[in-house]
Amino acid sequence: NYAFALMPPVTLIIFLVLGDPLYQAIGSYRSLSMGRLYSYLLLYLSMNLALFAALYAFFSVRGFKAFPASLLYMSVCSSLSLFANQAIGQYQTRSQYGEKGAIETVSFIRSEIPLSSRVIVPGDIGFYAGVKFAKASPIEEGSATVPEWDWIVERRANIIRLKPEDMGAIYANYRLFKSIGSYEIYRRR
Repeated sequence: NYAFALMPPVTLIIFLVLGDPLYQAIGSYRSLSMGRLYSYLLLYLSMNLALFAALYAFFSVRGFKAFPASLLYMSVCSSLSLFANQAIGQYQTRSQYGEKGAIETVSFIRSEIPLSSRVIVPGDIGFYAGVKFAKASPIEEGSATVPEWDWIVERRANIIRLKPEDMGAIYANYRLFKSIGSYEIYRRR
């Protein structure tokens, strides 16, 4: 029972001090701040060793097989911290893809686009917006059926990569409603 009581504080320490290692590492790498990356990795290693040592001491006093119990415990706490960070951090849109305006685009979708609309939307943006539109392929794969949609929310990079005839179909049927960072939002004419 003591072990379960310790799980929330250990998870909270990992969550607050270490954050999301993927987000931290990618952010440092993309900004070419190797010093920041190395200092984070040093913090990550030392914090995990310190927590592991504390758990090892805790479990060995309680009569458990300390090494496997501590290892398992740290794995569970780290996983819970990662799930929490990824659920609230929106790291995919901000760091993994290097997008700008993802949070604002999610807010726009939530407040401005009716749920009854037929929308092409990137999967990660739809996920973070918490809305379920008609499932659609990304525009680069499904542009032949463009006139069927009410709205298109897409990364500017995907729009630019369209073939000229597909781009023409979009411009003939849609008007650019709003640009938000790396995203363009089109509305049916």
